[in-house]
Amino acid sequence: MACEAASRRRHHALAVALPGQGHVIPLMRFCKKMAQQEGFTITFVHITGAYFTSEQRRQPPLNLHQHHDGKQRDGEDEGGMTLDIRRVQIAMPDPSQLAGAGAMECFFAAVDSISPQIEQLLLQPYDPPITCLISDLFITGPTQRVADKFNLPRIAFYPSSQSLLLLANYIQEGALSLEEILKALEARERLKDTIFKEGLPGLPTIKVRDLIEHITENSKQRFLWVFRPDLVKDAPFTTFPEELLSKTQGRGFATHWVPQVKVLSHQSTGGFLTHCGWNSTLEAISHGVPMLCFPYFADQFLNAKFIIEEWKVGLGFEESKESGLIAKEEIQRVIQRLFETEEGEHLHSNAKAFRDACVQSYLPKGEAFNNIQSIVNSLT
Repeated sequence: MACEAASRRRHHALAVALPGQGHVIPLMRFCKKMAQQEGFTITFVHITGAYFTSEQRRQPPLNLHQHHDGKQRDGEDEGGMTLDIRRVQIAMPDPSQLAGAGAMECFFAAVDSISPQIEQLLLQPYDPPITCLISDLFITGPTQRVADKFNLPRIAFYPSSQSLLLLANYIQEGALSLEEILKALEARERLKDTIFKEGLPGLPTIKVRDLIEHITENSKQRFLWVFRPDLVKDAPFTTFPEELLSKTQGRGFATHWVPQVKVLSHQSTGGFLTHCGWNSTLEAISHGVPMLCFPYFADQFLNAKFIIEEWKVGLGFEESKESGLIAKEEIQRVIQRLFETEEGEHLHSNAKAFRDACVQSYLPKGEAFNNIQSIVNSLT
């Protein structure tokens, strides 16, 4: 019986994420949950490349620390548990140097070439030895080939919602024509006063100055604004607008980066203006923060639909019929709805109910807890 238990505990998963913040972070969170299982070891593969910026190369993928035994492991988990999560790096080719029809095709061609390096990792004398692979669904090719070659089980990790995964079964025809998209891309001069690329069909647009005017003159709400200077190529604002800082009179703070989860978990945070990426959506819901939805890419529109219409933990913006933009009056109206109306109180109440449900889900016998247990049991 003791031997059987010891054997069951000695799992070691090699985890491979698609290189990108929206893929690395959720996979590491999943790996942390797996590593909480008794005796479960994770080796997390960080894909890098010489073409990344020097700043990107010197930053570790997540909060990893060097231990006295020389192995890089994750520090203490939220529950105070020391997790055996190790880190290794492999490089992939520069996508721009590969032949292909477009940037995305070249990127995935570069990712697809990493199989030999993953094989080399599996040949290393790990203790305990690798017993399974965990990899992003978007890099199924190179990781499944290796799993098959070494006869290892592979856990496919999908970093978006299940609804998006099922959506492809219901799409008959594309919503946009290539001609429309190319025409919009040619209108580059329209980019000049916007945060997001203006004119792409289906993408809402907010003007920087409209946001500034509302925050500085029309709203008394305190705010934390994370302003990425590289958000729009060739945009007029390369640093945070000084006029905003000078007019807010201590009501706000602007920065290029914040620890988003810590901010959302703070009791003073009452709303979250978000693009509705799946990571941000889950983080807001699990911390009971209602959202102001500003989707612009990929799964974000579907996520926003659930946030607003199904779960009722957020609000959306309406575009002007004349300009196709989101006017400053609309910004003011939506923020007031969240903080100054009975509707906003219901949104906050719903968000807190979801937060409580998330907490219960990870307790013993909760749904998320049981799901993790089922995955581990499937490996034995």
